[in-house]
Amino acid sequence: MRRNSLSVALLAIVLIIPCFWQRRIQAVDLSSHIYNSWLAQQIELGKAPGLTIVPIATNVLFDVILAWLFKMFGSEPAQRIAVSLSVLIFFWGAFVLVSEINGGRRWFLAPCLMMLTYGWVFHMGFSNFYLASGLSLWALVFGMRRGVAPLAAASALLIAAYTAHAIPPAWAICVLVYCRLAEKLTWRIFLLSVSGILALKWWITSRYPTTSTFHQVLESTAIDQVWVFGYKYIAISIGLAMLWSFLLLRILDAKGIAAILGSKYFQLCVLMAMAVLLIPSTIELPQYRLPLSFITERMTLLYGVLICAFLASADAPRWMRIAFTPLALLYFSFIYVDTNALNKVERQMEILTQNLTLQDRVFSSFEDPTSRAQLLGHNLDRVCLGRCISYANYEASTLQFRIRAYGPNPLVVADIGEFGAMQQGGYRVKASDLPLYQITMCDTGLCLRKLEAGEITKHDLLVATPLLW
Repeated sequence: MRRNSLSVALLAIVLIIPCFWQRRIQAVDLSSHIYNSWLAQQIELGKAPGLTIVPIATNVLFDVILAWLFKMFGSEPAQRIAVSLSVLIFFWGAFVLVSEINGGRRWFLAPCLMMLTYGWVFHMGFSNFYLASGLSLWALVFGMRRGVAPLAAASALLIAAYTAHAIPPAWAICVLVYCRLAEKLTWRIFLLSVSGILALKWWITSRYPTTSTFHQVLESTAIDQVWVFGYKYIAISIGLAMLWSFLLLRILDAKGIAAILGSKYFQLCVLMAMAVLLIPSTIELPQYRLPLSFITERMTLLYGVLICAFLASADAPRWMRIAFTPLALLYFSFIYVDTNALNKVERQMEILTQNLTLQDRVFSSFEDPTSRAQLLGHNLDRVCLGRCISYANYEASTLQFRIRAYGPNPLVVADIGEFGAMQQGGYRVKASDLPLYQITMCDTGLCLRKLEAGEITKHDLLVATPLLW
């Protein structure tokens, strides 16, 4: 028992190292979340005309936690504490769920779960979804146990998860119901679930404008979750797919095809693959000004945990039990050098804006054509925190978050079309926008350009991450 406790403590410490190994955590939307925590303070102080805080039931828990930590400890500690807490909740929820399903701790899969923990969803900064996923995994752990107390704990966790994001707790409920019914209905529940997925796709596509992508073919394997930035991560995805395939072959050899097909966890993986393939990646909901995006890309995070839960039953040989470790070390070496490069870009932005004031509005329009996660999209939000105005911050104009813009204001663009033009290039500067600056690419690197009324903004390509190391 003492040895296990020490292993858990050491792993927990190792787990949060990536939250502290760089000057700042590089996760796309995290910068926007902390900037909006600052905006919330300005609203409470009466210094943010045109902005308001609205009560919402979901997509808010992480923001509330971050805002409270911001007030207590400041912006930098708030980000590290909130993100570290989310990381621990997600990883241990995934690890305990895998162990619960398989009747014992599966330490050899810990490196794989760590890679998922710091996967694409984490680095996109989808913090509310990420936190909801972790809480939902814990809800599944308790929901699979019998008794009133575990059921009450699962219900409380699902409610908390819903306040962060609605999709993960809905997924957890579906998984829990399937596991319970599969014990009695066997293949009938599987066929009913297939029909449900097809019906859901029809209902969504017939009711709302949607978009699907060819990339969902890759997502149906869940290996896309470790393709974070540049093309080098494709090698990591291939390596992960190979190791998962070896484990699947071990199960097939030991149990046979009939046993695999009859496993409810294998069936859940098949259903998840089908859902990822068929459900649209983007849905335009009428209550929001910006589509609900990256739906299937987010869901591969939870899908990956399900795959690990099923594969953990394999009687893996010694070489396979250690094979995830070198793959994880290679993965995290890539993550380290790439986030270090992105921190250098953010530092350059800080230097360029150091003489600006809270009367000056700034934005940038960068794209890295080699990277899957576009981290440069919101770095300026954190750079401007308390020193300038990040004019193209997107949250207030979307109506998806608690900070809302109800009209033109001096702090953020209120019109979603104008926000899009600033992000993609081609925005015509208005006199009411001034003073307005754009961080752009120049012959010597990044530079700060002061704009005049009538100017057309530009869009820049910026490759910040190295090819390998």
